[in-house]
Amino acid sequence: MSNANHKRLVIPGPVEVREEILQAQTQWMIGHRSTAFADLYGRIHTKMQSAFQTQNRVVLLGASGTGMWEGASRNCIRDDKKALHLVGGAFSERWAEISKANGKEVDIITVEWGQAHTPEMVADALKKETYDAVCVVHNETSTGVTNPIAAIGEIVKQYEDTLFLVDTVSGFLGAELHVDAWGIDQQPEGLRAAPRPRLCHRQRESFGTRQANPISRLLF
Repeated sequence: MSNANHKRLVIPGPVEVREEILQAQTQWMIGHRSTAFADLYGRIHTKMQSAFQTQNRVVLLGASGTGMWEGASRNCIRDDKKALHLVGGAFSERWAEISKANGKEVDIITVEWGQAHTPEMVADALKKETYDAVCVVHNETSTGVTNPIAAIGEIVKQYEDTLFLVDTVSGFLGAELHVDAWGIDQQPEGLRAAPRPRLCHRQRESFGTRQANPISRLLF
């Protein structure tokens, strides 16, 4: 960019935005019930399926990453069941706190900041306890550590009633991720503090069984 006031950002968020993207955001708004919007959403959805490496539905939401966490916890973890959170940094810790704040019973596997979780840790926990969901951060932004999602997914696949929820905020399109092949059931994604909507991938049709959750929900 030629603007003398432009400060180039090389941080997790806010992120650097190209000039053509900034210009695209200056166009006039269109109605969300219009044919133009339906066409736009359809084009975006197809591209997001490709980006997520999935044949399943991708949902775009106007929310913060925190909203996506809350939506995943409230809708995918039943009140009479437990969730297993893998914690190894500020953001994975925050997600576990949000699950607890929404009345969910949570067990935590904690590793030192700068370390990754191993599939063996998850396998050991799932042998000892029944969980409605395993929640893990793909790439922990606060430490830069990428968790072995494919290997952990192979473990979770062995437990049909356990969903695999993956936050891939700083990992999406920056590190390898194959949603369908790795058995990811729900994947909250979005760049924190960035001028863009949040994305959420939904895998199994069995999510319908979780929607019977009696806890009241307004937005998420």
